[in-house]
Amino acid sequence: MYDSSKVATPTPNPQPPTPSYPSCATAGDPSWRVAIVMHDPIAAAWVSEIARAYIPMARCCCHRTANAAMQELREVPARLAIVALNLPDIDGIDLIEMIATERLVWRVLVILDRTDEHTLTRLRHAQIDGIFSSQLEPLARLEEAIVVLASGGRVVCHATPPMTSKESRPRLDQLMTPHELLVLAVIGDGCDDSAAAARLGVAVETVHWHRQRIMRKLGVQSRGDLVRAALCRGVVRIEQGVVLRPGFDRLLAARTAPRPPKVQAI
Repeated sequence: MYDSSKVATPTPNPQPPTPSYPSCATAGDPSWRVAIVMHDPIAAAWVSEIARAYIPMARCCCHRTANAAMQELREVPARLAIVALNLPDIDGIDLIEMIATERLVWRVLVILDRTDEHTLTRLRHAQIDGIFSSQLEPLARLEEAIVVLASGGRVVCHATPPMTSKESRPRLDQLMTPHELLVLAVIGDGCDDSAAAARLGVAVETVHWHRQRIMRKLGVQSRGDLVRAALCRGVVRIEQGVVLRPGFDRLLAARTAPRPPKVQAI
């Protein structure tokens, strides 16, 4: 589990420890699979070489999209998944939640390639075993993380940005209700209230009312400012012209899930 409070000063050029692999990594056992999910093929090949160097019996499979990774993992689960968050079809944290729900991977290492507020908040609750910041940590930390996870351990990121900004603004999950986060995720790409209402299955007036509350809470005056706030905070992402809404499906499913019947007092 990610814990942003545990921040330590990295040791310069640390030497990875000698790994003590679990029984599935012993010689002659081809079942040690590593799924690498990164859209950048050069970065994926580079991570694959590192994994092979430290897990000699590993079979590394690289996937450029979340859907391709899920299709193969459902056929053959992996011992280790190394997942970048910026994927073109499904957000990386949404992919991690799908993997955890279906129990497809033994250990999950996140390549932290963005540090917006929404991402850091969701990582605190994600079922992951390690984080490597590609922007802030040296390569030796990635090598060490792979060794530790292959041995069954867990890794805390040594260089994670603080959860709050310089202005110490409240987090979105503290500022807004789940319904308001849903509306922000839909209208955050600039669509009007009618389109948002159709997407959410609610009345236009409901979306309008929520939008007014969201704008007041964020301190913005126009739709353009609202879109910029949604993008800046990571509620909406644009990947290769495709609009992604990290966590939207989970929030929508929670809203539409049937409520348990009320128990009447006798």
